[in-house]
Amino acid sequence: MEIRNELRYRLAVALWEQMAADGLLTKEELARAKQLSAERYLPRTVWE
Repeated sequence: MEIRNELRYRLAVALWEQMAADGLLTKEELARAKQLSAERYLPRTVWE
């Protein structure tokens, strides 16, 4: 796993969660933001 992508993913998720806690994102928006972050930053499986 590439360290930079892992850090980017963790920072993005932390940011989305903080925004949701502050009332800036709904639960649905938070779930979608996390999904998009995972698609962008988490590595693909070997089978893809």
